[in-house]
Amino acid sequence: MIRIEHVSKSFPGVVALDDISFQIDSGTVHGLVGENGAGKSTLIKIISGIYSDYEGDIFIDDQRLQINSVHEAQKKGIATIFQELTVVRELTVAENIFLGREPVGFAGALDRAEMERKSQQVLNELNASFSPRDKVGDLSVANQQLVEISKALVLNTRILIMDEPTSSLTEREIKNLFSVINMLKAKGITILYVSHKLEEIFKICDAITVLRDGKHIQTNSKSATNPPDVIRMMVGRSLNMMYPPRTAQKGELLLSVKNLTRVGEFQNIDFEVHAGEIVGFAGLIGSGRTELAKALFGAACPDKGEIRICNQKKKLFCHPREAISQGLVYLSEDRKQEGLILLLSVRENISLPIVKKISQNLFVKRKEEQNIVDS
Repeated sequence: MIRIEHVSKSFPGVVALDDISFQIDSGTVHGLVGENGAGKSTLIKIISGIYSDYEGDIFIDDQRLQINSVHEAQKKGIATIFQELTVVRELTVAENIFLGREPVGFAGALDRAEMERKSQQVLNELNASFSPRDKVGDLSVANQQLVEISKALVLNTRILIMDEPTSSLTEREIKNLFSVINMLKAKGITILYVSHKLEEIFKICDAITVLRDGKHIQTNSKSATNPPDVIRMMVGRSLNMMYPPRTAQKGELLLSVKNLTRVGEFQNIDFEVHAGEIVGFAGLIGSGRTELAKALFGAACPDKGEIRICNQKKKLFCHPREAISQGLVYLSEDRKQEGLILLLSVRENISLPIVKKISQNLFVKRKEEQNIVDS
């Protein structure tokens, strides 16, 4: 059993958690929900040892914990699988599972045979279809998650925190993940399941805790609440309709796409976008939505089709700078790998699309760059 008592955490100018108290029963799947900024991430970072400077107490089986690092949390049986996975793509499955705690044999040499043997045992428990020798970077996101779960099992984890675990999974992969979660629950492992997807929360969780603006609103068993009540507690009011009425009027035709095709990814796509209009693309993971967006932006060159912008035919874009010059921009679904250069500053990231315009003799004009960013 986990007891969280009067836990608070502040950052400069922001109270992230305000006197949070609730209980998680042993061997259950406990859902944690709330809007962005509700305090979910802060709470799981406290429990997992990332934030050690907080007020209040955390108890496991009535023993008070003071966790000062992720390593200490792992020694206490707490493991976390974050939305952005922490696997090392260049290493094998076995190397990832035992990273930082590699078994050694004669003369201190790495005992790869032991690593692979124990890894295979855990993978068999999870019904994984890949090998300990496979490179993690070659696995799907769903299988990379299984590698993270395998790491937790090798650590003899008692409490597993899962942060938005299905955000990049297909329906079949979600079903398989839920089977794994139920297997972990049957082994007595307690799971804190963080998600925005209420359908999943009500399918897999035994109890649900709602946070709002850093405060604990309510903890209920799944049978004692329902999705409309949870939504009301999350936002602080009843929602008569999920989306507000449209106020923008449909304007002139800005973008027209006909028969856009990239072999093996999508074919014969037709659509139009007018001023003041939001056009959505729906489909399962792997259906071609992301590939279509990248082709429109020139990150992947289409094989055929027609693109018109403001009723003027354009050649198919085969480089992002061509799309940018025509007023098209692209926000990647994977901001860490494709959207940002993490070693650069915020200013430098913002100015990247126009870096040529604000450069002279290979040097960026920093004052002009700063003025543009500030505006």
